[in-house]
Amino acid sequence: MPSSRGGDAREARVLPLTGADCFLRAFDAETRRWNGASHLSQLVLRLGPGFDAEAFAATLAEVVRANPILRAPIRRRWGLGAPVYRLDRAHTAAPPALALHRAEAPPGAAGRGQRPSPAEEERRT
Repeated sequence: MPSSRGGDAREARVLPLTGADCFLRAFDAETRRWNGASHLSQLVLRLGPGFDAEAFAATLAEVVRANPILRAPIRRRWGLGAPVYRLDRAHTAAPPALALHRAEAPPGAAGRGQRPSPAEEERRT
């Protein structure tokens, strides 16, 4: 039965963290406390020729829109109690950042099915 204080409405806006979520959150807090760093890191993908960054960005935006938990902040009500994902605030959080950096293939990469970099081709001639 719904409470008079809107308990059911609040439950629809929040999602409890799983055990793994809580572990990672605690691990992150300890890492920040002792080292001033976070366990969260960037994901670097090595992509080949023909990669369409605009199409990838559009797909990433679509995935984030369909899964608000990817942006939902984690909060405790009044700073107490179990932490929860605040799904109602997901739209205010920044989406995952996407940065594209172009780099030459490492030396010898051409032998592994990749095209040699212009600098490598010049060294060979």
